[in-house]
Amino acid sequence: MHRTPSSISYQIQSLEQSLGNRLVARVGNLLVLTAAGHELLKWTIRTFDVVNALQEELACANGILRGVLSIAGMRPLFRMPQFLGVLRDFLEEYPRVRVELFPGYPDELVQNLEMGMYDFAVIGVLSRPSSCAFSAFFTSPHMLVIARDHGYVLDETPTRTQLELVPYIEFIQPRMDGRDSPRVFFPDVGNLFPIHANLRCSNRQTILEYAAAGCGAAVVDVWSLLSTPQILSRVCVYSLEQYIPDLQYGVLMRQNSELTPPGRELTARLEQSMKGLNVPKLLSE
Repeated sequence: MHRTPSSISYQIQSLEQSLGNRLVARVGNLLVLTAAGHELLKWTIRTFDVVNALQEELACANGILRGVLSIAGMRPLFRMPQFLGVLRDFLEEYPRVRVELFPGYPDELVQNLEMGMYDFAVIGVLSRPSSCAFSAFFTSPHMLVIARDHGYVLDETPTRTQLELVPYIEFIQPRMDGRDSPRVFFPDVGNLFPIHANLRCSNRQTILEYAAAGCGAAVVDVWSLLSTPQILSRVCVYSLEQYIPDLQYGVLMRQNSELTPPGRELTARLEQSMKGLNVPKLLSE
């Protein structure tokens, strides 16, 4: 922030005194927000959203869209032909709008979206975060992905007994404190795969490559699998719809926030292009 710690501490203390509330508390070496601090943060983000939306509305009052549009998203969605086509046409039609794309992990994207860092996110979720508004485009069922020459007995929809013998490659996310924690997108994964492969990775595409090489099995939704076409000829896929809910892909926005004119135009085009997309049919084709 290019400020000394003492000046920042003074600003925080002055703000606390003016509001009559303690906003931060020290826990060990960390500063954490109090309940009042969280409430102030929500109102602050909402205020900036309103000011930004007003500025963008005025800038586009003559009917010419302009400004900056920051979009967070999952890599499989950013690579979708439908998304690429919509974005290409949008940029051609509105050259005064600069679009910024920020790919990342779903939980990080949601957290950063809540903090006001992006206008909206295109993302896949199992359930809508309570702090955000979500408009679903399509659903994508989960599949077991394993090397084509695997030696396991698996039905088209494997039984729990069959899955218990399959080594599972864990998907992890790096943490700031240097420790890794497995990412569990669905509660049943521990029961489905009690045997874990001696392999953990923080990149879904890399996991699929190792699954195709016979290092274990991966669990991904159909669209994530389709976004890695180079491994399709080397793997077998099995349905896990019976055990794991479908992933819902769509647009995620902050509650009570107003999209700018460019944001409204682009999300409307994305919905028109991607609403009701039949992902399992794409896999069969």
